[in-house]
Amino acid sequence: MLTPVRAFQLFQVMRFGAFFLTGMLFAKLGLGAYGIGIYESLLFLGSLLSFFWLSGLSQSLLANCRAEGRRSPEFFSAFLVLAACSALVFVLFRLLITPFSFLANNPEVLWHYGSFSWYLLLIGPSYLAEYILLLRERSKALAAYGAFAFGGQLLLVVLPVHLGHGLEGAIMGLVVSAGLRFLVTVGLLVRFAAWRVDKEFLSRYISTATPLMLATLLSGSAEYLDGLIVSHFFDEQTFAAFRYGAKEFPLVLLLANAFSNGMVPAIGRDLKDGLQQLTAGSARMMHAFFPLSILLMLISPWAYPMMFSAEFAASAQVFNVYLLLVVSRVVFPQTVLIGLRRSRAIMTVAMIELLMNVGLSLLFVQWFGLVGIAYATVIAYSFEKILLMMRLWKDEGISPTSYWPWRLHLVYTAVLLGVHFILV
Repeated sequence: MLTPVRAFQLFQVMRFGAFFLTGMLFAKLGLGAYGIGIYESLLFLGSLLSFFWLSGLSQSLLANCRAEGRRSPEFFSAFLVLAACSALVFVLFRLLITPFSFLANNPEVLWHYGSFSWYLLLIGPSYLAEYILLLRERSKALAAYGAFAFGGQLLLVVLPVHLGHGLEGAIMGLVVSAGLRFLVTVGLLVRFAAWRVDKEFLSRYISTATPLMLATLLSGSAEYLDGLIVSHFFDEQTFAAFRYGAKEFPLVLLLANAFSNGMVPAIGRDLKDGLQQLTAGSARMMHAFFPLSILLMLISPWAYPMMFSAEFAASAQVFNVYLLLVVSRVVFPQTVLIGLRRSRAIMTVAMIELLMNVGLSLLFVQWFGLVGIAYATVIAYSFEKILLMMRLWKDEGISPTSYWPWRLHLVYTAVLLGVHFILV
């Protein structure tokens, strides 16, 4: 049965698949490392300017929007906030295109930045479409929209390169795909939104979103700080090995995050039923993700040298440590806190997690070398979940066992750790 949460997970997998296939097809079509590098740099910088507020506003919408009745002013109010943030990112991005920009020594890059900025302007508000369909429990429509959005994006980005229009053609195709998603979003607003501002909702929406945005920004900065630590203690070759290995298995990350976000409205509507669904969903993911992580752990030592070269054997060791993050990914105290609109606790714990991550990284890198930084990340993320569980229990009286299948989790964790340390 295609439930709204499963449809949302499928949507996120299709999003990842489109971006992954784009890179592969670019290489096959002869775009070249230079062109692909510019394209990836654009996406990276756009994400850097947007990931934290998109995440915070999306989670806050799921926690606060009840969307009662046929038309809801909450959707329109959220659209205005997303559009305003996107307009700000658009302006910041365009400010890079000046004679004084650090990019001024490469006019071609500046030209692509100008085109790409229109994608950023359109894509931010378009994120609302998937959440409207999720909140309205239109599972089939959400899956169909994912196929349209990301299948269309793949076609519109790759086809211009195939026809000889190069990188600029691909970027314009990306802009057109964002424009189509923007039109779908407006169409959904026409159908489901009352076109007026709900000031009471806006107050709740922004007050919940602000700590979530800061928490996401803090968590996201850990990756960059780890990179700085590696670059300080090691040479460029070792840095490359770390970057290639310091990757969480994307399927686990995507499905766990999608499940977490998808369950927020259920927690807000009916806490008891939501906790039961959270426990059942967590157990299902454990049955899938732990065996998969063990399999990847077993094959990575020969897979990395085969996919890259013998110089990247150290990457497999780092990757095997990052696979341990599945232990913390399948426990969801943050979902309950967001559903109850207790986002400040998440922000506070995120600050503690970042400090712990950096402190342990600086300590472990001297004891264990490159993998020490990866172990620090795993420990910090696990400690973050423990703190969130404690806050939820202390502040709301919600026991961890009400949403955490602890026996199953502990058995799988022991097996995973046993395999990991046998392979070390």
